[in-house]
Amino acid sequence: MRTTITIILVSGMAVVSFSQIFLAENMNAMIVGVIVFLLYCIIGFLLVRYSARESSKEEILKKKVQQRTEQLKQGRDELEEQTLEFQKSRDALQTRAAELESWYQMIIQRELEMRILKKKIRVLQEGKDKSINASDKAR
Repeated sequence: MRTTITIILVSGMAVVSFSQIFLAENMNAMIVGVIVFLLYCIIGFLLVRYSARESSKEEILKKKVQQRTEQLKQGRDELEEQTLEFQKSRDALQTRAAELESWYQMIIQRELEMRILKKKIRVLQEGKDKSINASDKAR
């Protein structure tokens, strides 16, 4: 778009400059008009070429930005997927850890009860042994 506008403006000015050559009143004005026309054509050509290059670079940059944006979106989507998987794994691990903790507490409780029962058994055996010894002595 910018290049098209530049071409139109340069062409318009070239036409005006070219028409001034034929409207010149004397030979010196005509020579100056030709020189101005040629300089304007050269400068206009360079301006149009520069504008075209800049437009081309701008299009290339837009495409690169678009590609990079797509890459970033894909990366974000992949990261979100990995985050969801991580959260699922973490939840599963927390559930498993809670199960193991309950098993651990149950085993600890069982061991404590076993100690208490062993002490009771020992006390009962000692009481039985004493009663057996007492009955043996009594006979």
